[in-house]
Amino acid sequence: MSEQQGRQSLFKEGVPVLDGRFRLFVSSDELVAFLRKDAPGPDLIPDDYPALKSELKKHGIVFGLLEEPEVDSGRLIVARGRPPVKGEDARIELLVDLEKGPREEGNDRVDLREMNTIVCVTAGQPVARKIPPGPGEPGMNVFGEPLPTFPGKDIPFRYGSGLKPDEEGVLLISEVEGALISEGDKLRVSPVFELNSDVNWDVGNIHFLGEKLLINGVVHRGFEIDCSGDLEINGAVEDNVLIRVKGDLIISGLVHGEETRIECQGQATIGAIEYAQVFVCGDLTVSDYILQAFCEVGGHLSVTEGVGTIVGGDSLVRGSAEVRILGSSAHVTTVLRVGYERSLSEQLEDVRAKLTVLEDQMTALYKALKAGARLLKEGRLPSEKIPIFNKVKEKLTELELEAQKLKEKERELRERVKALRQTTVKVLGRCFPGVRIGIADREITVNRPLEMGTFYLKEAQVTFRAGSLNLEEESPEEKGASEGPE
Repeated sequence: MSEQQGRQSLFKEGVPVLDGRFRLFVSSDELVAFLRKDAPGPDLIPDDYPALKSELKKHGIVFGLLEEPEVDSGRLIVARGRPPVKGEDARIELLVDLEKGPREEGNDRVDLREMNTIVCVTAGQPVARKIPPGPGEPGMNVFGEPLPTFPGKDIPFRYGSGLKPDEEGVLLISEVEGALISEGDKLRVSPVFELNSDVNWDVGNIHFLGEKLLINGVVHRGFEIDCSGDLEINGAVEDNVLIRVKGDLIISGLVHGEETRIECQGQATIGAIEYAQVFVCGDLTVSDYILQAFCEVGGHLSVTEGVGTIVGGDSLVRGSAEVRILGSSAHVTTVLRVGYERSLSEQLEDVRAKLTVLEDQMTALYKALKAGARLLKEGRLPSEKIPIFNKVKEKLTELELEAQKLKEKERELRERVKALRQTTVKVLGRCFPGVRIGIADREITVNRPLEMGTFYLKEAQVTFRAGSLNLEEESPEEKGASEGPE
């Protein structure tokens, strides 16, 4: 009987072993060799094992021989092959946490305001990784022959705009800064995101990276918004809210509350402001009114629409200001300063103080140098003092250079002050008593009602001219409105 025929017998009718007491079979997948009792006689005993192993090898069964047969469904298993293991399919692993819900802060604390509602990524950031398909592991049948395996299935990245795979096709990379959005099994990054909801406990604090964030709702008390681009809020902002914007800002509603703080590095347009703190690097336009607020503006301030009123508080503006009504009939103290630069006067004082110290030091060195030069000329300066004399000259030169730099800095700062003194406050309606107007480093308090006109600096005094501003003309209103600095 050929080897092939012998194998066929093992698969079908089996072959007799152990003096015909048992028949030996091999499963169709060639992974199991087993015995069935074929004639009367004793059951398999340990003394049969050596002879059994010899007969197994005789029939080509050489792999996976068991030390002791195992009973399985009426069969005596005598050998087990190793089945092949199919390779794992490729899978996509997210590298960014998209799970919504409160964030753990450590020490078993959870911040209920951090809900991970808008997940943002930076340009160049990997957002997903492909785990490639596994090759699998080959098997071995009971005849000692390898059984082939199959690698896992590959899958492609599914992605939309703002994403691209790397050159190896292993990482999915964000091309832009924006919100990472999951739509089914597909990802995309959008630099513009629209939130059609209030900012509340369901949404939590917002940390946005991208070109623009649009919020169609109210920002409720106690929440924060950080935005790297432009921010538009079609709603109000309640008390105890912190908003930081690196781009431009639009808030259509009321910004309210002493604990509310707005920081904008671009231009800002706000509906109305009550009691809040507002810091804008560019221009600030208020569509209705400012009430008892603190506003610091790096550009120009405009409050001319709607009520167009500033009542109470402090408005500090680097550029000029235009307002419809300043103050109120109740003579509420209202401070409006233009040509204001927070650190400018401090810088000037610092430079002048340093110059004073340097000049005192140089005066002392001049005296010492003069005395030393006289002694040197007369030949009475000891030789051991000459190195000290030279060091004094070097130190004096060093201080003179430093003083020259400080004087240049002082001139630069004075020029900036001069430019700030060109700013004006234009009143389109009325200015009430109790209003304090500052222009650069000068200030007055308005002591009687003034109608439409402009505050400006004239001969180092804050002056008011009714009507349109013409610096070449005189006006009787000038004297009554500028009774000297406060």
